[in-house]
Amino acid sequence: MGLASGGLLMGALWLAWHAYSWLGTTVDLDEGGVRITMLVIMGGVMIAALAAPDAFGEHAVIFAVT
Repeated sequence: MGLASGGLLMGALWLAWHAYSWLGTTVDLDEGGVRITMLVIMGGVMIAALAAPDAFGEHAVIFAVT
């Protein structure tokens, strides 16, 4: 059970990283709205990373929302 939950957690974090890096190379980051949006997304990914150690416990909702 621990291996499956760890794999699911790593898959979710990899998907977030992959989508963020793809978006960063696809769009023009010099536009004002895009830069702010990327900063907001970066903050959400940081919150998800902080909630990851307890993603199947107390911080499950925080991890799922971010």
